[in-house]
Amino acid sequence: MTDYEAWALDGDRVKVRIEVRLPDQSCRTLTRVVAFPLPLEVKVSYRDCTIIVTPSWSGFGWRLLDESGAAANEYSEDAGDADYALQRAQRAVDHEFGERVTHAFQSARRRKQEKEWGFF
Repeated sequence: MTDYEAWALDGDRVKVRIEVRLPDQSCRTLTRVVAFPLPLEVKVSYRDCTIIVTPSWSGFGWRLLDESGAAANEYSEDAGDADYALQRAQRAVDHEFGERVTHAFQSARRRKQEKEWGFF
């Protein structure tokens, strides 16, 4: 049996065209609609955020929820597998966390300098 093509249909169904070798050594091509459920969504907590890895027919997408559960970011690019999508999401959380810390540090330093120089 040789798999030729597959098309994603609505829901958890796929249309598949295959070639089957029969006992008399002849070949026959068949087209069938078969059930092909996607894996479940994965939710992971990471640094006060929730990462949701969502499967699609073209790979795995991911989105971030902040501490309150509101959507922080959503990434439509599809990664080849769930582990890679999770790693990309964790890097995005680390990047956002780093930006927040840097901004807070710079603001505190600016306030301290303004106090020392008498701007307050």
